[in-house]
Amino acid sequence: MPLLTRMGLPALKSIQSYRAARWIDKDETSPEAALNRIGQRAFVPILGRSPGLDPSRGVYAIGSCFARGIENALRAHVPVLSIDDAFDDLPLARPDVTGRGFMNKYSTFAIDQELRWALVGGFPEESLVRLADGRWVDPHTNPTLLPGPRATVLARRRTLLEIARQSAEASLVIITLGLVEVWRDLATNTVTTMTPSEEMLETNPKRFQFEVSTFDENYAALESIHATLAANGRPDHQIVVTVSPVPLNATPSGRDVVLANTYSKSLLRVAAEQWAFSHDHVHYFPSYEITVNSADPYRDGRHVRHDLVAHIMTVFRRRFLSGGLGAATPTTRGTVTAVDNA
Repeated sequence: MPLLTRMGLPALKSIQSYRAARWIDKDETSPEAALNRIGQRAFVPILGRSPGLDPSRGVYAIGSCFARGIENALRAHVPVLSIDDAFDDLPLARPDVTGRGFMNKYSTFAIDQELRWALVGGFPEESLVRLADGRWVDPHTNPTLLPGPRATVLARRRTLLEIARQSAEASLVIITLGLVEVWRDLATNTVTTMTPSEEMLETNPKRFQFEVSTFDENYAALESIHATLAANGRPDHQIVVTVSPVPLNATPSGRDVVLANTYSKSLLRVAAEQWAFSHDHVHYFPSYEITVNSADPYRDGRHVRHDLVAHIMTVFRRRFLSGGLGAATPTTRGTVTAVDNA
């Protein structure tokens, strides 16, 4: 079934009537032509009518590191339920990483797992990994958090799931998709958030398997996310899905990381579009396109420069949020953690 259909003559005439339909306009100096918009300091997409989403009951952001930037940009304007005071008590592995990075979920599978564990139940305690020195690791967080005694790690996991349950109260759930390369724990058939450390792999040589996932697998995970939120979330909740513009840091696939990253982002971009077209309350936001079509978008070669994050969030608010929030000026610079992979 086609993603979109339009009858012949109206479809043809829409090229003339829609100002963003041409790459090169008949008037080559037109500022609305794509050729004259890409490569600017901050690319501005021309989007359709705003759906006017109401975030007054709270926003919950989940996904890759870009979700943390979204939280930072929105927290001064609306309740952000994915931020909690309990985070202040969690010890970080290094002082130079972004707080809350342990909430990152880079793949559709990790997002799906976290929401199901939080809203349905059944977190597999056997998925915790014992290190050689007796400490334990929760592989469903990233390395931002320190290993510790099993009881401490389990208590921390319960805290994280308590916070994830707030997704059921949110009127707006924002999902940022990061990558399609995953590590699977064969002992529990779960997908880890972190890349297993060399120590974890040496101690458990047959436990973890690297995988490059397919479109069908990722789309099935998105539909599972949809089903979980539909069954357990607010009946009026809305979802915004976006693709993280942060490229892969490294790939175990044996391929050029540039090619691996292109495959990853392309697949997720297509999956997000199809998911949004399939559900009236799922909306796609082009943070990926804004970034890659802006001039010099990365401040360190990988992470989006702060002023561009602020621009992206201004576009986001104008596109989606009602109640006068669209014209708000960002008060916090978006940040991302140095240990992120997407």
